Amino acid sequence: MVDLPSENAEITRGIAAAAVSTGEIAASQKRSTVMQPAAFPAADQPRPKMAPMTSKFMAPWQQRSVEAYIAAKLHTTIRIAELARVAQCTASRFHRSFKRSFGCTPHQYVIRRRIARSQRLMTISNESLIRISAKCGFVDQFHLRNMFRKVVGQPPGAWRRIHARPDRADSPLPATPPSLNYLVSSESANGVPQITSESPSSFL
Repeated sequence: MVDLPSENAEITRGIAAAAVSTGEIAASQKRSTVMQPAAFPAADQPRPKMAPMTSKFMAPWQQRSVEAYIAAKLHTTIRIAELARVAQCTASRFHRSFKRSFGCTPHQYVIRRRIARSQRLMTISNESLIRISAKCGFVDQFHLRNMFRKVVGQPPGAWRRIHARPDRADSPLPATPPSLNYLVSSESANGVPQITSESPSSFL
C-alpha cells in the first residue's frame, strides 16, 4: 500500500529543486549577457574622429634650436631641409609650424636676422659693406643694399652715418659664433620691420 503523504512530499521537493535549478540557469545567462563585450560598429557607421597627434605650433625646444642654428649659420646658405632636420620634422610641416610660431616665413625671419647682424657690424666696426654683406650671408653688397632699403627704409650707408658709434673698431670682426655648442637639443630679437618677399626655393 502506497504512503500518499510521503509520495506527495517527494514530489514537492522535486518541483522545488527544479525551480531552484531553473532560477540559477536564468541568473547565469543574465550575468553572461552583461559581461559580453560591446558589438563592433558596422562598417557603414561613422566612427569618431581621432584627436590630432601633434600641435600646429613648434615646441619651445624646437624654436630655440632653430633660432640658434640660424644665428650660427647666417653667413652661409641656409636650407629648409637643414632647419627641418634641426626641428626633427618634415620640411612641409616645418614651414607651416614655423610660420604659426614666429608669425613669418623662414625666409623672412632669416632676412631679418641678417639685416640685424649687418646693423650691428656697421655700428661697431669700420669694415666695408662688401665684407659685412659676406659675413651676413648676402650675395653681394647690392643684395645687402636692396634688402636693407626694403626692410629699414633707407640705404645702409646713410643708416650707418647716423647710427655708427664714434669708437667703433677698425679691426675685422668674426662673421659668426665659433661653434654650435649652444644648439638646444630636444631634452633639454628683433625690432626689424616685417618684409613680404618669399623664398622661391629651398634655401634662404
